[in-house]
Amino acid sequence: MEHGHEGNVIPCYQDTENPRNVAVDRVISTAMMVHAILWPSLGMTISLTGCGIFWWLNNGKLNRLFIYNSFGPN
Repeated sequence: MEHGHEGNVIPCYQDTENPRNVAVDRVISTAMMVHAILWPSLGMTISLTGCGIFWWLNNGKLNRLFIYNSFGPN
């Protein structure tokens, strides 16, 4: 056997809904869950904050942008 011999006690994780499903290791650790949620949330927050600041500074000032004036009559 890969994880020991019959009769040995091995710490494991058991499914509460189906007790026959047992895993020796967790699929994802707590640290991995924190990183999977923290960094994307932080990135979205920084991006939305940057877009909000850009909008606040440039609201109603589109005529200053080059691309806005480049398609009109000269």
